[in-house]
Amino acid sequence: MSANCLKTIVVCIKGGYYSCLGDHGQTLSPYNQDGGTLENPAKGSISECYGDVFARAYVSGGQQGAEALARCLERGDLAIKQSAGTVFFDTGAEEIKVLTVDKGKLSVVDPTIS
Repeated sequence: MSANCLKTIVVCIKGGYYSCLGDHGQTLSPYNQDGGTLENPAKGSISECYGDVFARAYVSGGQQGAEALARCLERGDLAIKQSAGTVFFDTGAEEIKVLTVDKGKLSVVDPTIS
């Protein structure tokens, strides 16, 4: 199983310091610096964490950290590009599966291998 399906990727829309990201905050560049796009953001404009980014913000900064992240998303300073997949164990098939959405359709797939 690839760890990529367990990652949340946050893209910075407006450059700056974000105390709600990482263990001690992160300074990020805007995604469109040097010709970057939302699909292919500029170097230094993304933050990655394993699992839920709100849980991570809460662990690092408590309720204030989670609320700060929510405000950044609401203002449009940050955007979530990818959320960690919901991973579960299918006891009938004895396999690990991941929920995914493709073109608006929810489905169950095997975790990516890389």
